[in-house]
Amino acid sequence: MLGLVLTMLVAAAVEPQVFTWDITFLGQPIGEQTLEVTYDQNEDGLERVFRSTTHIDARPVDFEHVSKSVVAARAGSEPASFNATVVKNGETSSSELRWNHSGLYLSQIDAMGRATTRALPPDAADLSTADLFDPRSHVPLTRFDSVTVISAETGEMWSSQVRRLGPSQVTIDGTELLVEGVVLHPPEGRTALFYGTIGVPIRYEYYVEGRLFEAILHDLPPPGVDEQPVPEGRPTIRAEELE
Repeated sequence: MLGLVLTMLVAAAVEPQVFTWDITFLGQPIGEQTLEVTYDQNEDGLERVFRSTTHIDARPVDFEHVSKSVVAARAGSEPASFNATVVKNGETSSSELRWNHSGLYLSQIDAMGRATTRALPPDAADLSTADLFDPRSHVPLTRFDSVTVISAETGEMWSSQVRRLGPSQVTIDGTELLVEGVVLHPPEGRTALFYGTIGVPIRYEYYVEGRLFEAILHDLPPPGVDEQPVPEGRPTIRAEELE
């Protein structure tokens, strides 16, 4: 099984949203990803909390057992910061990114327990992979012609041209949805994301260990964030400990 847990905090206050993607390999269902977005207000202001879990049955495609956990936080107009832990065949590695106006601070611990920390200038990267599933991202992928990304899963930094595929349609429950496709080329291989009006991909494709996976929303998406009222409030940032 492959699991991904993502928690992100951002200023916002609208109705909760739940997204579920069916994941296939060579047309066969092998798992799903669920993203729950809740919106709360606390004494410090408004915040948005993401929890995303992905499960893939590794047996049909014969790749290694992987479990991933990611916790990310957002504030203001900055890209997502994150804490991430990856467990692969019982070996654990982790990465942590803190992103603010003074710079980027990236810490990593590899599977052998070796720790490294890097301080980078604030313009060293444009966004993290956590931002790709943020309905209210201040750094939407469609803004860029080329982009430098920090992986929330590995802590690695990579650059890619952003290639636009133009408009196309995705059919869900008999309803055709208009989407705009964009393509990136991370080290794992080509990734294509097809965005509608809701701020998260309606469909996406990505590679895992050389194998192409496809994910598509199981149900029609909930209303886009532009269709929901958003009261004003001061952004907050909070990091949660990984279990």
